[in-house]
Amino acid sequence: MTDITLYISIQDLCDSERIEQAVVVDIVEYGIASPIRADEDEAYVFDVENAYWLKKALQLKKELEIDWVATALAIELMKQNEVLRRENQSLQQKLQRFI
Repeated sequence: MTDITLYISIQDLCDSERIEQAVVVDIVEYGIASPIRADEDEAYVFDVENAYWLKKALQLKKELEIDWVATALAIELMKQNEVLRRENQSLQQKLQRFI
């Protein structure tokens, strides 16, 4: 089976979210999202997962009225929670085979 990866450019992302490129640069600098490719002129390209976290960060910052440091911390905790949920689900499936 072939894996399909979707990409979005920084320009398309900024247009869809109605934000400036400088905001995306800030988000990348805080480690919230990582571009899969970055040119010298900061022409970032993001995969779907990183675009999701970038959008989630924008939403959190706006709704909670917090700074980028707090947003980065919240996103990191959300990412860890997601990993732990997937791991837990996998372990539960393995356990069900033995019951």
